[in-house]
Amino acid sequence: QWRLIRTIRILKNTVLHIAATFEPRRWRATPVPDVSIENTSICNSHCVFCANDIMRRPRQPMKADIFRKAVIEAVEMGATAVNFSVMIGDPLLDTELLERARYVKSFPQVRETGFTTTLQWLHRFDLNEFFESGFDWIVVSTTLSGREQYRNFFGVDKYDAMLANLIALLTENHKRKKPIEVVLSIKPTLERRKDILNHPDFRRVQSLTDQNLSKQINRERFL
Repeated sequence: QWRLIRTIRILKNTVLHIAATFEPRRWRATPVPDVSIENTSICNSHCVFCANDIMRRPRQPMKADIFRKAVIEAVEMGATAVNFSVMIGDPLLDTELLERARYVKSFPQVRETGFTTTLQWLHRFDLNEFFESGFDWIVVSTTLSGREQYRNFFGVDKYDAMLANLIALLTENHKRKKPIEVVLSIKPTLERRKDILNHPDFRRVQSLTDQNLSKQINRERFL
């Protein structure tokens, strides 16, 4: 019975999403472009929603000269936001990420930069250098209810690394009076809401952020 209920909820959300997508005046050109640059196409995860596993183009970081050319052209078009939220690839798997962020922020008109990540690889970077590189926001795509659920969704056993990195990021961000807006995007799993809300990892992370994570869990996409 719960499978039927979940199927109905998924169908309902799909219809609502499609309806919102074609809402009048939803798609309007911005006065100046927001530019997303794929600094790398490398990703180790195998997320259930992603085409990473069937991608045929090379998995590699963007060449430095192409990256700088893209940023210069974005600035010339008037862009004030340049981010690293790519279609496929985790920005943290780019060893030149911090250097690229500093280059983006070297243009005074660029007021905003950030990226979406699983946060599995933050420990590869010095945290002080990370905070000083100029990022304004980070969206963390994750689950917070144990290794099994994380592995089922992301296809890798990197839950412990993600959780340690997330706690370190939120703790340091708080110490620095929150210069980076850290947004958690909790992914849907086949768990009951109460099991997620009562999980010790969920509760620990909730204590470190002002974001109301329970509000995400209470949406229709969870059981």
